[in-house]
Amino acid sequence: MNGRTTPQALDITVHLDDTARNRIEVTGRAVIRAPREQIFDLCCPVREEEWIDGWDCNVYELVHSRSGVNEKNCVFRERLSKPLFFGESGPTTWVTTVHDPDRFALEFLLLFGDIGVLNRSFQLERLDDDATACDCTDTLLLLDRTLSRSQLDLLATKMQAFLYVTWNALRHYCETGEALPSQLAVASPAADPRKGEAHDTQRKR
Repeated sequence: MNGRTTPQALDITVHLDDTARNRIEVTGRAVIRAPREQIFDLCCPVREEEWIDGWDCNVYELVHSRSGVNEKNCVFRERLSKPLFFGESGPTTWVTTVHDPDRFALEFLLLFGDIGVLNRSFQLERLDDDATACDCTDTLLLLDRTLSRSQLDLLATKMQAFLYVTWNALRHYCETGEALPSQLAVASPAADPRKGEAHDTQRKR
């Protein structure tokens, strides 16, 4: 078995707010066989064209960047995550709120219109010269309503898939030099978890 092409297990945990029923936190750690300097530079909407299959100007727009790549207060829009999470067309706006190459720390704020906001926090930890632990926490807060427990579970599953796809594609590129095919297939319209009970047909097959 070739470890460079077989995904390693990712450690992903989920915390649901059963009291307010409008907040989900998903935390994940992946180990990538690459230096953290390389990984940090790839966490950029423009550089993502290199390692996310199908990511191009047809699905994202760089709105603001003085340098032309990711930086603090960089703003871009994409049309993939809102349909994935909520089954609604329309853009998601990303704002880079933390971009610290000295601490290898990144944070993004994702704005889903009046539906909700998601904070994505990255921290890269050096394990050795050729390995980096990549820690990420996605915290989603819904603005307009609360969800049932089954709706929260469905949305949490989509958030886990979103994080898994990100880390798996990044790791594959860093370790093979090639983009992993069809990673954007997961970002397809799905039932809106805010509208009644949704059904995951893939699980029932």
